Amino acid sequence: MSHKLPIYPADHAVGSIVPEGGSNCAKCEYVEGQNCRQKLFVEWNGSKRIPGPINNYCCDFFEVAPRIRDTKFEDAGL
Repeated sequence: MSHKLPIYPADHAVGSIVPEGGSNCAKCEYVEGQNCRQKLFVEWNGSKRIPGPINNYCCDFFEVAPRIRDTKFEDAGL
């Protein structure tokens, strides 16, 4: 299946440096080390390589990793 990038305004950054503690690549389902396997990110970025520290970088295609999602629910007693 072919993926198509969403259409963004010219000044929109799909990925960027973010403050530590919130959503970031280190918590993302698609991240393996310094690389991302999310096809739309790779197409936008031109490479699998994440262009910043994974705990300080995030993109529009972020999805929390199951290992983190499950832990948060367990910690909340759900």
